[in-house]
Amino acid sequence: MRNLDEVLREKEMALLRVRQEIEALQVVAPMLMERMEPVGPELARSEPASKNRWPLEVDAPPQSFLG
Repeated sequence: MRNLDEVLREKEMALLRVRQEIEALQVVAPMLMERMEPVGPELARSEPASKNRWPLEVDAPPQSFLG
């Protein structure tokens, strides 16, 4: 059986990796949108791609419950 501390550390590292990937996508997505060809009004978005519908808090560091 795996140690609880080890499992928690692995989960925290995975969470940090996902937060970093989200941050990278937030930087790259607007650049990609600039390069895309314009689309017809039926396919256009109703809001700009740079605005998140669900803002994510990626600045908060992961917290460990084991101190």
